[in-house]
Amino acid sequence: MLVSIILVIKNEAIYIQKCIESLLKQSHKEFEIIILDDQSTDGTLDIINSFKNTKIKIFTTKRTHIKGHANRRNYALSKAKGEFIFFTDGDCLTHYNWIKEGLKVFQKKNCLGVEGKTIYEAKKGITVADYVTQRLSPGGFMTCNVAYRKSAILNAGKFDPKFKETYEDRDLGIKISKIGKIIFEDNMLVFHQQKKVTIKTLFNRAKRAGDMVYFDLKHGRKASEYISGRIIYPEHLVIIFIPPLIFLSSRITSLFDICIAICKYFSFIYERILIWRNAIRYKIFLI
Repeated sequence: MLVSIILVIKNEAIYIQKCIESLLKQSHKEFEIIILDDQSTDGTLDIINSFKNTKIKIFTTKRTHIKGHANRRNYALSKAKGEFIFFTDGDCLTHYNWIKEGLKVFQKKNCLGVEGKTIYEAKKGITVADYVTQRLSPGGFMTCNVAYRKSAILNAGKFDPKFKETYEDRDLGIKISKIGKIIFEDNMLVFHQQKKVTIKTLFNRAKRAGDMVYFDLKHGRKASEYISGRIIYPEHLVIIFIPPLIFLSSRITSLFDICIAICKYFSFIYERILIWRNAIRYKIFLI
């Protein structure tokens, strides 16, 4: 069974080598790796090209000018030849049985999708500056660790291009779950490498809140674990009104952590402005 592994990446030079090494060591050998690079400037492509492996197929947005996560994932999907599509990210490591465990569920359960467990690797402890990505329970449909039958993705209408920054993966998972079963499999493991935020990534993450307004419009707030009542990210709103809480919410061990904590506070304000702007745009009452 041919599997297509899709990675949509940008500037992952620190992490991409270990990621690809883990993919090439998979116990299931019939796979291709479709990589779409969004104009990396840190040498990511040089590292990928150094592997000289025919399983790896590299594409770039440089000539296509594809904008938005959803559109980029759809483009990579159009290049995939496998019946099963496995998604992960360039900063992740896959267990050597990752594909095997996923295919086992497809065969035994006759399902349309398999969602795996993602564990954040914090070898030096987690601080306020950590870019924590973890999923230990079903329902997130995060593209760091999820697989679908390609036919199911196409039948569900692929990724919705109106999602620019995030939630396109959860949206797709919900659409597919309305067609057929998506099974959560503990043994389909991905490990997210420890990663620190920067001031730039903080404000880029804040932009995701705008997509959550559109998600609420499509699926209702019960579909999101980050919306309580009519409040998106309620804990962030509390911190805006009580700033010292940001120093109590996560461990701080250095001056860099203090700097990130202060910048994170202002990113929460920026995030709230985007929420309100999109709420007005879509005519939804959200705080």
